[in-house]
Amino acid sequence: MRKAAAFCGLADEAVERMIGEANAVLSADDSVMERTPVSVMMELLAICERHTGVADPFADIKLRSNEDARRLLPELEEHVRASEDPVALALRLSAAGNIMDVGAFDYFDVEAQLRMAEGRVLCGGGEASLKAALSKGGSLALVADNSGEVFFDILLLHTLAAAYKLSKVSLVLRDKPFLNDACIGEAVSEGIVDAAGEGIEVCALPMFLPDGSASLPAADIVICKGMANFERLSNDERPHFLFIVKCEPVAGILRKRTGQIIREGDWMLL
Repeated sequence: MRKAAAFCGLADEAVERMIGEANAVLSADDSVMERTPVSVMMELLAICERHTGVADPFADIKLRSNEDARRLLPELEEHVRASEDPVALALRLSAAGNIMDVGAFDYFDVEAQLRMAEGRVLCGGGEASLKAALSKGGSLALVADNSGEVFFDILLLHTLAAAYKLSKVSLVLRDKPFLNDACIGEAVSEGIVDAAGEGIEVCALPMFLPDGSASLPAADIVICKGMANFERLSNDERPHFLFIVKCEPVAGILRKRTGQIIREGDWMLL
């Protein structure tokens, strides 16, 4: 929240009032411990908006991230086309893009991550099962995570559409601002729809439905990007998850789930 307030230029005294209200929410009762981190963060961001009057405090950094990723895309497209295994490389480039997370990092070097992509191990054992599902055809939806990263997801979707007989391909964005996540509101103005082209439907879903359950697109195959999507949907067996592990609690959950040695910084495909 302090990071969001800093982007909004909120005075120190106002920041402390905002943090005090957030702490009151977090300490009100034990039920907060039973909620997903995503739902708690949504409530904290709503407090931030009330204090700052800014609905999207990360708008500027989202724009810069999208511009940086679009600049890199043509070279990456050539790299994938020349690869002996375009699907494997595109999966790893998409995973590498998950480093573009302002909520988790004060600084990230996406180009360094992309350079490490080829041959990088995807932990979790999910690559074969995803390819098996794709080989059966049907509809595919990818639930995006961060701005900037979304352009590498589009590269993945184009690669999968070329490799498999898919009846429909969709890119699912946030319906409203959440940290620096890719949002439908900037899909046209920041080039996401243009990069997707006619072959990929760009749409939006809320993270949670009115009954409090986590939303999931109606597709035969669903790929969910990012750790927040894993946290809110980890009890659902339908989606495949592609992300970088960014904290020890999630690494611990993954160790129990996979039986593998999982550490912060590992790239996951479940």
